[in-house]
Amino acid sequence: MITQNTALFTIFGATGDLAHRKLYPSLFRLYKKGFIKDNFAVIGTARREWSDVHFREVVLDSIKDLIEDKEDAISFAAHFYYIAHNVNDAEHYIKLKDLSESLDAKYSLSGNRIFYLAMSPEFFGTISEKLKEQKLLTQNGFNRLIIEKPFGRDFESADALNTKLRKSFDENQIFRIDHYLGKEMV
Repeated sequence: MITQNTALFTIFGATGDLAHRKLYPSLFRLYKKGFIKDNFAVIGTARREWSDVHFREVVLDSIKDLIEDKEDAISFAAHFYYIAHNVNDAEHYIKLKDLSESLDAKYSLSGNRIFYLAMSPEFFGTISEKLKEQKLLTQNGFNRLIIEKPFGRDFESADALNTKLRKSFDENQIFRIDHYLGKEMV
């Protein structure tokens, strides 16, 4: 029996190639398999001024090769919302928090939050700090930070980034995906 999971996914860098080619199709596969169904929502955020409607069209385009049932795909895309966001502007995190709380109530997400940073590594520390400062991390659910990019240039830069992230998230809440980690072994 498949257990449905509840979570609000916030994707920083939602207009980028990584999100389009990898993240949206992966979420759709989870949806089709029943791991996420009714009780999930996705907030896409980036600098571009997009509407929810345009964002959903982009999502549908990214999954077009996976669609077997058009109504099912439209139902999936209806869970996607977009907000333009400047990662350095505290005011934008307040708007993000308001939308997050609204979607948490609408989809009964129990305060479960997944923050996916699919953007330039130079912003990882800033985003994690602002998420904590502006109280986007919940007390009643789980909080996860997923980082998808090279994690530092060397030991010193990776260590400095870890120090910044641990000011906002516990180690067991941080998930790192590094494109280059296993390159030499391959």
